[in-house]
Amino acid sequence: MSGPAFRFVHSGDFRLHETISGLTEIPEGLRDALLDGPFASARRVVDVAIEEEAAFVVLSGDLLNPLETSPRGLAFLIEQFERLAERRIAVYWAGGRADPPDRWPDAIGLPDNITYFSRTRLEEVAHYVSDHHSATLLGRSSGGRARIDLTEFSRDTNDEFCIAVFNGDVDADSLAGTTIHYWALGGRPNRRTLIEQPRRIVHYCGTPQGRSPKDLDAHGCTLVQVDTQRQVHAKAIATDAVRFRVEPIFVPDRSSRSEVSRILRERARQIAGESGERTVLVQWDVETGCRTAADLRHGPLAQEVMRDVQPSGGAHAVWTIGIEPRIQGELPAHWSEEDTILGDYLRAIREYGEDSQPLMLGEFLGSREPDGMLRDLLQIAESSERREFLREAALLGADLLRGDA
Repeated sequence: MSGPAFRFVHSGDFRLHETISGLTEIPEGLRDALLDGPFASARRVVDVAIEEEAAFVVLSGDLLNPLETSPRGLAFLIEQFERLAERRIAVYWAGGRADPPDRWPDAIGLPDNITYFSRTRLEEVAHYVSDHHSATLLGRSSGGRARIDLTEFSRDTNDEFCIAVFNGDVDADSLAGTTIHYWALGGRPNRRTLIEQPRRIVHYCGTPQGRSPKDLDAHGCTLVQVDTQRQVHAKAIATDAVRFRVEPIFVPDRSSRSEVSRILRERARQIAGESGERTVLVQWDVETGCRTAADLRHGPLAQEVMRDVQPSGGAHAVWTIGIEPRIQGELPAHWSEEDTILGDYLRAIREYGEDSQPLMLGEFLGSREPDGMLRDLLQIAESSERREFLREAALLGADLLRGDA
């Protein structure tokens, strides 16, 4: 059955009560960009809805925690809602763990264009485009619930386009038989589509702004186009003001400080040209030889190069947040044949790699319970990352035992 074509924006997870974090140190010129990033990205979501003439906006929770945010956060969110109200763009908001409706301050009224779904019952709202019923929205704020009760969203959708709005975890297999056309899900920082078919999409929009070095690459909102035959097309639109990035780069072995800095600066200029009005935070994955890897890992070279390549300003710049060296190729084979301490060490590493012997690292802890980094090391030693772990151990041994040869 046909219906009117329309488009809407799916977003959420603004987390205006949280700042961008995860950096060991923050240069002075970068502070403002980090503080304003979550707000700038949320503002851009509203810009997209206005520019694309969206019929409505669906927000799948965790916009802000009213009990933890600053007055700026509350005022900012109301301002963005009012911008949408001026364009007669409705907002359908299902609260998540951070923003259930009962946390919203009674003294701060919401504009009339906002539908804030209840946490105690499923609500059903009809949306009209040019006096035609275009979509039915089924929403419920999670109130801390982690999973969706799918029985609540059972509907005969033969006569209407249905959108389910919820913040929480869902299993794709459990949705295989449902008839909802678009599941607007929230509660995950990264964009993910669980099901994508012409007439059905199950989608986590992710946050419009990554919050730490773990949140790599582009983040944004989703523009959803529904045609007259109820075919659904979803398009990701980047809105992040600050982007984390891991950048692989090759540096010749035994390069000087000035040469390493030059190589990184040239690539940083290219990244800046590609990034537009966006601050980019780069972790350099430097592929190099043994000696430069050792200098970057244990000497002052990494910190010196970071100082060399940092920009003078914070806005629309490429900042270095770390340099991680990894050795190019393999260690020279003849090193493991030497009659030296290093040779003995590398032969032991090789035996562990060939025989898959248990590493038994816990023996070195005595009665101490592993925690933090020690626990991570023990897990890696017995995981699928074992080979890389042994390779890194060989590299570290070469750094410490090889000397200047």
